[in-house]
Amino acid sequence: MKESMTYQKILADGMAEGRAEGIALGRTKGERLLFLKFATRRLGEPDERTLSIIQAATAEQIGAWMEAILTIENWSELIPT
Repeated sequence: MKESMTYQKILADGMAEGRAEGIALGRTKGERLLFLKFATRRLGEPDERTLSIIQAATAEQIGAWMEAILTIENWSELIPT
């Protein structure tokens, strides 16, 4: 069974999917950490609610926040309550 081409194809596809998912998760985590570093320097420490929203954000949301960080003055402008 393990020698069959179908089995090998399924295994390779699964490994490729897992690798791609891991890369995406790692990228998002890195972007989140970088965003928090710069945003905290500019705006101060975020409160717990804001931090939990940031931790749950998608890569696209983090990217939008990175663009906005230079034009805002506080966390509530970035993440309204």
